[in-house]
Amino acid sequence: MTLLRIGMLAGVVWVLFGVVWMPVRVRGTSMEPTFRDGSVRLGRRRAYRRRPPQPGDVVIIRSRGGRTFYLKRVLALAGQEVGFEHGVLHVGGEPVPEPYLRELGDWTMPAQRVPENSLFVAGDHRAVPLAEHVAGFVPAHLIMGGMTR
Repeated sequence: MTLLRIGMLAGVVWVLFGVVWMPVRVRGTSMEPTFRDGSVRLGRRRAYRRRPPQPGDVVIIRSRGGRTFYLKRVLALAGQEVGFEHGVLHVGGEPVPEPYLRELGDWTMPAQRVPENSLFVAGDHRAVPLAEHVAGFVPAHLIMGGMTR
């Protein structure tokens, strides 16, 4: 009877953490103030089964090697033009409010069209210079899920 209970518990844990949720340990400051360095959060593996990621969503991105994941915010979708002017995000030539930012920083990047089947992502900690930040175009197939709110 005890082995049956252990087996059932193991099955439930496998479904919850193998199919539904993804535990994520935040390392680094690129998503501050939204997610603090060292915190542990639950990502939703199936967040984008019914709808694609939208601007403003925080997504979990698998690295090319597959062993590391990144948390980044979606800023623009495929086909849109995205750029920064003195820290202000512009999509389609229009400034976009970003209420989740603590400070804008001074990012400047000429407008670029997001390639097909890709997203433009960046972290929320914009005080870090753009050259030192992991930001840019990400193929949509590398999106592994979304963060719980």
